[in-house]
Order: sequence, then structure tokens, then C-alpha cells
Amino acid sequence: MAKKKHSSVEDVKEMSLEEKYDRALDYFTMDHAISYITHKENGTLDKWVDATIEAYRKAAPRFMAPLAKSWGRLPPTFLLSRPSSR
Repeated sequence: MAKKKHSSVEDVKEMSLEEKYDRALDYFTMDHAISYITHKENGTLDKWVDATIEAYRKAAPRFMAPLAKSWGRLPPTFLLSRPSSR
């Protein structure tokens, strides 16, 4: 049987949140690895690292503020009682 190349919207809707997170993390990791190799081969690794750090520095407040607000609404026992997967 031929394997699907891409997930359809319906497939993604049926995925658990954990599977969606895992796939997004896999994609992010793969994209970073490809960028690293490409910039290393082209001799632009230092510039790429500096640009990446600067982009994260500018983007972090935008992503962290909503996360902090949502975590503030969770009861402390919920955060402490969840087993760590690492």
C-alpha cells in the first residue's frame, strides 16, 4: 500500500494534542538541521546564528506573554502533579 505524503486537514483534526506537538517539534528540528548544514557549507554559519538569536530575542515576548497568562489561570496543583515526560 502506498504511503501518504501529507496529512489532510481531517487527519490533523483527529490527532491528539501530543501527536500534533510531536510533529511540529519534528518539523522544527528538521528545519533547523537543514538550515545549519546549509549555512555551514556556505560559510555563513556565524551570521545565521546571530540572526536566529536576534529573531528569538524579538519574538520571545510575543510568545511568552500569552503562555504566562494562560499558566497563571491553572491551579498550582495541576502544574505540580503532572509527571514529567523527560
